[in-house]
Amino acid sequence: AGPSDDDEDDGEDGNDDFDVDFEFFDPNDDDFHSVNDMLKTGALDFLELNYSQLSDSLVGLGNIGTLIKSSVGDAQDKDDTVCAVLTALNLKQFTHTSWPKAIVDCVLDKAKVHAEA
Repeated sequence: AGPSDDDEDDGEDGNDDFDVDFEFFDPNDDDFHSVNDMLKTGALDFLELNYSQLSDSLVGLGNIGTLIKSSVGDAQDKDDTVCAVLTALNLKQFTHTSWPKAIVDCVLDKAKVHAEA
C-alpha cells in the first residue's frame, strides 16, 4: 500500500504550516513606524485621524501598555512586526493633540446611529 492521496496533497492547497513567535514588549520610540503602519491599516482606517499623533502618544508611554510583536521562524529581527497594541490612554492628558476629539466624535456619531431612540 502506498501513501494516501491526502499525504500527496500536503502543501498543494496553500495550507502549509509555519512557526510564528509572539512576544510582549513595552512600547518605545523605536516602535513608532510599526505602530503607525498598524493603526493605518487596522480597525480605525475609516476614521479621519492624525495617526502620527496617536502613534507618538502610544509609544511615548513606555510604562503603560504592551506591544505584541511577531517574528517568523528563527529570525530575531529588531524590527519584528507589531501585531497588536494593548494600552489605556487618558484622553485629558492629550488635549494638545487632535486624535482624542476625533475618536470621541466618532464614538458619539456611531452611538447616535446605532442607539435606540
